[in-house]
Amino acid sequence: MPNLVIKLTLELTRPLVFHLWLPMETEEAIVIEEQNVHVTLYFTPKSTWWASQPTSEEIRRTFNNHAHRMFIEARVQISEALGNYIRSGSREVGSLADEYEALGRTWKRSSKIELID
Repeated sequence: MPNLVIKLTLELTRPLVFHLWLPMETEEAIVIEEQNVHVTLYFTPKSTWWASQPTSEEIRRTFNNHAHRMFIEARVQISEALGNYIRSGSREVGSLADEYEALGRTWKRSSKIELID
């Protein structure tokens, strides 16, 4: 089954603070899996760049690392037929169009992001 891959950069209005750490390595990424969806949240040294531009080594020695951006990669398993439909750019109506629209509705409904203080 093919994967639909969505890559996003999320600019944060308030930085996330990590103490002596920032999940920059692949094995440190924050991973969420549910049914046919695999979401990976990760950071790079550029995530902390604001007034200064620390290196990976400096980040590991810094008490409070402020991440101002987060990188997100979402992988959704889809059927071969739906993958071909998406790649074709078709505007045909029918069961594949309905499946594609349902996938979009599911993502829209489940992509609520809230900031909890």
